[in-house]
Amino acid sequence: MNNIIVYELLLAGIMFPDPSISAAISATRLLFTAYNGYQKGKLIDSDESLRTEVQGRIDRLRIQIDMLYTKAHRNKQRNLRSSLQDIIEICDQFTSDARFGLSHSTNSKHAAAAKMNKKSLKVLIEHDFNTLDKLEICKNHIENLTNLIETDSEESDLNTISREIRKILVKSKEYFSQRKLIMYGYLDTQ
Repeated sequence: MNNIIVYELLLAGIMFPDPSISAAISATRLLFTAYNGYQKGKLIDSDESLRTEVQGRIDRLRIQIDMLYTKAHRNKQRNLRSSLQDIIEICDQFTSDARFGLSHSTNSKHAAAAKMNKKSLKVLIEHDFNTLDKLEICKNHIENLTNLIETDSEESDLNTISREIRKILVKSKEYFSQRKLIMYGYLDTQ
């Protein structure tokens, strides 16, 4: 089969009726649209696409943490519940940061769009993909915590993983905030 046809079938979700694969394909399609925005100088569009993707991922992480919080409450694990509450607050802050990026209004214009050279643009694209990778790592840790809480592990072990999730999420949030510095040329791209 021609590679182009296979690729189009993949993007259309025809070859994979599984909903999770279809969701992944939709997310990939959004990222390709965002990348297209980078290439054509439509930085506001790509900024909005990335912020939407990050916000969606954070919202999904928060839903998982909410469920873990409920289980910790049911299991009377106060320390774990407190740690999970901290993570929920960080998720809310991260969502807010993602919501109000450079293109938070339809009339938003910023000088960075015109000033970015190829090297800065390459750094920005790499930074965006690294942000998504960091959120994926966080998701994997949350899934690990979910599995451990289901097996009635010790609360101290669960707290250790919860603190690690908090660290990863805080670092991801801080890393995401560096995106603005890249766009405005304040972060050294060399």
